[in-house]
Amino acid sequence: SSLGPKRRMDGMSKLLARAGKGLTYKLPQRGGLVGSGDTESESDSEDDEEKKKEDEKPFEPLRVWQSPHNGGECVGLPMTLVTEMQSDEYGVNSEVQVMRPPPLQAFGKTDTYVPPVLAKWLRPHQREGVKFMYECVMGMRSFSGNGCILADDMGLGKTL
Repeated sequence: SSLGPKRRMDGMSKLLARAGKGLTYKLPQRGGLVGSGDTESESDSEDDEEKKKEDEKPFEPLRVWQSPHNGGECVGLPMTLVTEMQSDEYGVNSEVQVMRPPPLQAFGKTDTYVPPVLAKWLRPHQREGVKFMYECVMGMRSFSGNGCILADDMGLGKTL
């Protein structure tokens, strides 16, 4: 009882401690006696060592879509039916309905990235799964329809 309040690290604070800088989560305060704090300095040094290890983890941004304005493909938006005048082989003009891709102005100018807080911790197979799901849901794959089913072995991180 004279050692002071016990430091508690629940799931949310562990996640935020690993996720990145600038995020905070305040633990609910428990009533207790305040002691000298000698034991807290030992746990602080352990926490500092863990933070150093986690900060050293290399980070590569995960881009899931590249804008056509930045050299990407014009995919993800449906083709539009347009009526145009076209001349046939004899020079006769007639109205023809053709499917045209959406104009470049219909696409966003910035690329889409997975937030760094999450992308920092994704394993290579999870990064591939995130890209696959994004392409399927956004209609960027070659099949007609949107959506997908992601199935894999247990313990590989599908929850992320």
